[in-house]
Amino acid sequence: MSAVPPAVIDSMFAAGVGAWNTLNTSPIDYWTGAFRRGATPWELMQDLGRWNVALAARQRLLWAHEAQQSVVGEWPLARLRDYSAPDADPRQIPTVILRPQAGHASSIVDFAEDQSQIMVGRENGCARILSMDWIGATAQTRDAGIEDYMELLREVTDLLGGRVNLVGDCQGGWLATIFAALHPRRVNSLAITGPPLTSTPASP
Repeated sequence: MSAVPPAVIDSMFAAGVGAWNTLNTSPIDYWTGAFRRGATPWELMQDLGRWNVALAARQRLLWAHEAQQSVVGEWPLARLRDYSAPDADPRQIPTVILRPQAGHASSIVDFAEDQSQIMVGRENGCARILSMDWIGATAQTRDAGIEDYMELLREVTDLLGGRVNLVGDCQGGWLATIFAALHPRRVNSLAITGPPLTSTPASP
């Protein structure tokens, strides 16, 4: 099995530290704001009540164009949803979107009728377009690591003919980048947005 480059490991560590810092500073920001506005105990209780209501009302986002797609592959870690146009040329290299996982439903790539990354792709030439639909951690997958995701993407590319265009958003961006680095012959093109990656200067 190919080794993950040290620079990628360093970038992932830096991203994890950044996420931890965010989790720790958010409560500080709230209490600082509450102090500045002179919040009373009653107002603090109201804030807590609104927070609990928001959490209880939170629902999983649906896929806006669910009627137009089908699951063409399923693994313990994810499903592969096919949004290809009905008249898509089967010879076209397919495009696969890798969505972020933490805090987002995979359906964020197909958020609404007029706000869909998938449909924008279709309208701009990616007639064969698919999206990974990440499955939440289970007892079976709680110890899954990067190698498991690389194996999953190898199986996805095999299923789709051996070569794909990868679009990675946020965490999907570093997954796509690692996969492209390890398996360049399987990746026709790579597009990433907002991945938690940092550059490392080349050694002299």
